[in-house]
Amino acid sequence: RWRAGELVLAIGGAVVVPDFFARLPSGADYPPEELEGYATRLSQIAPAPTDTMRNQLGSPNWYARVIAARFFERKGTADDVKRLDALSADKAPVKGPRWGKSKTVGEVASEAATSAKQRLGLPVAK
Repeated sequence: RWRAGELVLAIGGAVVVPDFFARLPSGADYPPEELEGYATRLSQIAPAPTDTMRNQLGSPNWYARVIAARFFERKGTADDVKRLDALSADKAPVKGPRWGKSKTVGEVASEAATSAKQRLGLPVAK
């Protein structure tokens, strides 16, 4: 699923992004590497599917919010960092191997926000 998903994104570009998210299995476990892979591919699409990814920050699916957070870690603006900071309160658990104990979407969003702030030269809270 992971490699096939990355291939779909690489070949299809921005037009396939909404369908890509619609077809991800909702009951599945996702390792962090898989979601990172999707975010990396999405961040390589030109022009970037920024509006679609902003919509995914509000998705009912935890994995879509994680992918979007990791996308904005790479491609986000200062306004997107504010969205990541808001998402840091998300208590939804992530599900899959290698996440560690009690990891939440909010923790992933907080990590992504810190990384994006560093990339953009914005102040990072200590």
